[in-house]
Amino acid sequence: MLISIIVPIYNAEKYLEKCLESIKSQTIENIEVILVDDGSKDESSKICLKYMELDKRFRLIMISNGGVSRARNIGLDSARGEYIIFIDSDDYISNIYCEKLLGLITKHDDIDIALCGYYQVYNDKKIYKRSRLTDGIYKSKEILGKIVDDGKMSGFLIGSVCAAIYKYSIIANNDIRFRENISANEDGIFNLLYCLKSKSILADQSFPLYYYRIHGQSSSHKIQYINKIYNADIEIEKIGKANDIPQFSEQMKKRYVSERLWEIMSLKGGKTDIKRIETICADKKLKKCLKYVNIKNMSIYKKVYYYLIKFRLFYILYFLSKYMLPLLESRLNR
Repeated sequence: MLISIIVPIYNAEKYLEKCLESIKSQTIENIEVILVDDGSKDESSKICLKYMELDKRFRLIMISNGGVSRARNIGLDSARGEYIIFIDSDDYISNIYCEKLLGLITKHDDIDIALCGYYQVYNDKKIYKRSRLTDGIYKSKEILGKIVDDGKMSGFLIGSVCAAIYKYSIIANNDIRFRENISANEDGIFNLLYCLKSKSILADQSFPLYYYRIHGQSSSHKIQYINKIYNADIEIEKIGKANDIPQFSEQMKKRYVSERLWEIMSLKGGKTDIKRIETICADKKLKKCLKYVNIKNMSIYKKVYYYLIKFRLFYILYFLSKYMLPLLESRLNR
């Protein structure tokens, strides 16, 4: 069984060698590594060529800059494996990563996606994280009822394509691709499309095997969140209308609250941001959607934000986002 590992790369020379070395060191041999250089202007392509010389399992595709979604799609078009793994070029993995994920997805015939735990790495300080799915096997239908938003002000239940393994047949047979016009929540949308065509999901996060590096150059951190989320919402609505997703309307109301929270948390610029937070808190749609949020199972800091939004205490919201979040960021989960 061949695993295709797709690595989109853009100006990643600082971290790329560690990433590729971790892939090269996998305990199983039967992998192909598809490196997609998305128009890098640094030494990334030279590092890729070095690993191609060291290991014939590595292949390099060089394209003009078009974004991470296009790079991943080109990688999928070139994949020959039965299973797909995505790794970001500034991250790295345990040497048993592929072996463990392959073992999980082949555990039962109807498992179509398997998830593992991961570390967030802040300047080489590692913090263990896991998705909001508790460990176990789930039918995709039950996941679809909360995949867009489970009401905990967190957004997509499976928000990343990393720390996961997929079946290529499901992707190819259903023409599942990353939306290249979307630059926020593109991973969550891919997982939504994939889960619509799958049977079961397995989560086993007892072993964190993926190392997700948090730094100023991370692609997720470069997103101008406020400007990009609107396009994602339009795409999710299209998918919802085209498919019978359980509780979809309710999920979108929960999502509306989640995205307003994360918009507030991203505003740290000055007086104009205070005005924007005031406008968000006065939003009549937000007020209606707040009742769909499940505050009982929410983390403490989200409960604080919930009540501050509900009672429109926008100056305190601004203070928390500007001064407290930078101190607490490494301890907070979306």
